[in-house]
Amino acid sequence: MHRTTFCAVLFLSASVSAQSLWIVDADQRPGSHFADLPPAVAAAAPGDSIYVRRPWTCLSRTRHR
Repeated sequence: MHRTTFCAVLFLSASVSAQSLWIVDADQRPGSHFADLPPAVAAAAPGDSIYVRRPWTCLSRTRHR
């Protein structure tokens, strides 16, 4: 009986403390959830994390002689 109760409490505590990682990416690359920050903030619950990806930067270097 004690083992069953312990498992039930462990399961319930794990489901309550679930956190999400929301990824914001203006380029909408694979794995992103939102293209803009305000909708991500609206969807986030307390304890969630929001990661904002930097846009792709293409640096082209040209050497002239």
